[in-house]
Amino acid sequence: LYLTSVARKKGIFTLLDAFALVRQKMPGAKLVIAGHGPHFAQMCTYVEGLSSREHITVLGSVTRAMVPQLMADCALYCLPSFGEPYATTVIEAMACAKPLVVSDSGGVPHMVDEAGARLVKTGNVIDLASALIEVLRSPSLQRRMGAHNRARAMREYDWPNVVEELECIYKRVMERSALAAQHGETAIHGLA
Repeated sequence: LYLTSVARKKGIFTLLDAFALVRQKMPGAKLVIAGHGPHFAQMCTYVEGLSSREHITVLGSVTRAMVPQLMADCALYCLPSFGEPYATTVIEAMACAKPLVVSDSGGVPHMVDEAGARLVKTGNVIDLASALIEVLRSPSLQRRMGAHNRARAMREYDWPNVVEELECIYKRVMERSALAAQHGETAIHGLA
């Protein structure tokens, strides 16, 4: 599943080229593309020229209500972006217990780990195809990675846990600010 804006910077064309390699090794593989964006028409034209086009489903824009079912129906979630600062869809996939294949750029590498994701070199079609094949070939690996991601999502991204972490950060900042004020300091260093 690819579920994000259909834009060159999100790696859609890299994924399409990698999927062609995946199909050579795994003829039954399917790709679902959900989303719309600035390169949607160009992507649709590109898909039409691929020999694997019959195994690619292009949904276009989807509603938020459709996301859980899309996640449930996929074997893995792939985001081969060229630099995602914070990928909400990665967290959604983790919460849905899905394994991830993502690029090693932007903030995404800080959101995942090897137990739940395969990080690939940004823009590298062969690396992306290899990681996709590795995960797709092993249902047991998919289950392990997905379970790890679900546990991590609940631990790190569940709202009560996020709120608690933010409250701790605010408390530390306020304590250090008060301490600095007592000593006549104007700058606070080492907040984290």
